[in-house]
Amino acid sequence: MTQDIRVLVIEFRAADVDRMRVLLTGADEASFVVWNEATLADGLDHLGQGGTDIVLLGLGLPDVPGLEALDRLVKSAPDVPVVVMTSLEDRAMGLEAVRLGAQDFVLRERTTASSLTRIVRYAVERKRAEEALRRNEDRYRLLFNGINDAVFVHGLSDAGRPERFTAVNDVACRRLGYSREELLTMVPMDIDAPECLELIPAMMLKLRADGVAMWEGVHVTKDGRRIPVEIGNHLFDLEGRPTILSTVRDITKRRQRDHELREAHRKLNTLIDNLPGVFYRCANDPQWTMEYVSRGALELTGHPAEDFVGNRVLSFADIIERDDQARVWAEIQKAIAAGQAFTFEYRIRTATGETKWVWERGSGVFIDGQLVALEGFISDITERSLAVQALREAEEKYRNVVEHVSDGIGTANQDGIIRFANPAMAKMMGFDDSRGLVGRSIDEFVPPETGPALLARIVEELLPLGVQAEPVVQTVPVRRRDGTEAILEARVSCSGKDENGLLLNGVIRDITQEVRAAKILEETHDRIRKALEGTILAMSRTVETRDPYTAGHQRRVAELARAVAQFMNMTKSRVEGLYYAGLVHDVGKIGLPAEILSKPSRLTATEFQLIQSHSALGADIIGDIDFPWPIATMVRQHHERVDGSGYPDRLSGTQILQESLILAVADVVEAMVSDRPYRPGLGIDVALAEIVAGSGTRYDAEVVDACVNVVRDQGWCFD
Repeated sequence: MTQDIRVLVIEFRAADVDRMRVLLTGADEASFVVWNEATLADGLDHLGQGGTDIVLLGLGLPDVPGLEALDRLVKSAPDVPVVVMTSLEDRAMGLEAVRLGAQDFVLRERTTASSLTRIVRYAVERKRAEEALRRNEDRYRLLFNGINDAVFVHGLSDAGRPERFTAVNDVACRRLGYSREELLTMVPMDIDAPECLELIPAMMLKLRADGVAMWEGVHVTKDGRRIPVEIGNHLFDLEGRPTILSTVRDITKRRQRDHELREAHRKLNTLIDNLPGVFYRCANDPQWTMEYVSRGALELTGHPAEDFVGNRVLSFADIIERDDQARVWAEIQKAIAAGQAFTFEYRIRTATGETKWVWERGSGVFIDGQLVALEGFISDITERSLAVQALREAEEKYRNVVEHVSDGIGTANQDGIIRFANPAMAKMMGFDDSRGLVGRSIDEFVPPETGPALLARIVEELLPLGVQAEPVVQTVPVRRRDGTEAILEARVSCSGKDENGLLLNGVIRDITQEVRAAKILEETHDRIRKALEGTILAMSRTVETRDPYTAGHQRRVAELARAVAQFMNMTKSRVEGLYYAGLVHDVGKIGLPAEILSKPSRLTATEFQLIQSHSALGADIIGDIDFPWPIATMVRQHHERVDGSGYPDRLSGTQILQESLILAVADVVEAMVSDRPYRPGLGIDVALAEIVAGSGTRYDAEVVDACVNVVRDQGWCFD
């Protein structure tokens, strides 16, 4: 049954609508269903409901006249074919409508049933064919771009040279880093590495002869990376022209695997040839006819390996002691019959006549159920008894060490179950001997808030490298069997694995007394530090009693200097020493007359020269005190200037301690901010302007920047 063609007539003239309906419904060769909408708006609503195969559009609609109606219709419903209805005098408009997207046009006055049905059916079928073609094109494009390999298509010139690419897939673009537009302007030689260009003529000859050519080369990406590739070229005819389809596979990983395989084979051969023993492959016959013998045969038997291959000089059976030959042969046959590996010991006689005991392990090699060879390993065990004895002696020695060492030694599994403990460890935990400790969980002795997390952290650190991991050192608080507390230092390493995970070895040391002693030492140090600070503060207050007008000056200088030093990331110890130096930087004023220190007017030149002596005098006063910092030097240099204009020694640049440079800036800022007998305080802005003006000359530039940042950006201020 022919499928109905559903026609929407968008026309407001009833007569034209009726004529089209009559012409269509009266046709014999097709069945048409006709709807009518009088305006473009109603027509678009109708199309939005679906089910329309074609539109007959009048160009004189009341809401949207002329070709504008066609434009809107094509944009709103691009998948529905449109045939424009026009009059004889508007034939040019019909032609323009076709150019603008209509499938065809009909002349109202001359349209017959047969011509109308033919135009409508053709328009619908053509639109359906276009849609099917588009879907096929989309499908093939998806397939083309979905291939995991890069795909290139290009033609051949009349001279047989590769032409520009005519198609490339997404993989090619991603791999090479070019856009599709860039690749379509290039030829294959543009992406081939220079050393590959000489291979192209031979490849082209093979391609013309066979239609197919496979080769390996190197492609160069846009950013210069080199990618080894396998290229499959296929020559075919496309629209009468020779065309090459190239599928290109990235073989970087394959090359890497090949390299790794060759390297592994080399390492295996090196290992086999250097192992103290013999690897072999031989026939299952009483002569042990060798197919392969490793180089270790020379050391073991005194005969070169090649002498045994194919029984060239002698068979391996020739060097087996006669009393052992029958037994060895019987054991091999018994193991093969049972489908098992064979292991035994026997004697051989070397080229020098020496008798050696050897140990052999091997198995049959089967292919499709048939025994084709024997493969195995033979090693010299003549000295094994001596080695076993030495091992026993070493074991006894180490057992004695472990049993009598003062450090605790133990093993546990990953779950914390103790497998072994020496007497020292048992004693640490409050047990008379190791038997009371073995089988218990570490969690019984470690606080619950610490134990599980601590064990998990140790396992996490050791797990990646196992036995090769560096030991993990942890301080562990424990509670002994009798309830007393102790602090242990555990050095934990991995000795292997069992069914529960890692096996942990621990060397345990009781550091309870050390920790307590360290705490006492720290407290003592703190008391000494406080006593030192008290002494320095006492010295500082002594100065203030001589110069009460500047009371608090040294403390404020010390606090600003500390803030600047912390901003400059000086170490905690240096910051502390600088702070103490600030507290006593004017201690030398003790030796100056009080009337000069508190004089309310400008000082005379002689008085000022006397004042300048206070920094050197201060350094002399505290010079004999054994501070852990160069405080005397800081006090002496706190009036020195970077450009050498300071006093008392007119030092410059790197001759001045960094701490002294900081004290100098802090001293100037505090002095200018504070009231003096001869003037009121000038304010922080004036003080900062002074040090900025002297930055790099009188004052160190880095210190000035730090001081300005501390005061302005961080909001630091004097108490």
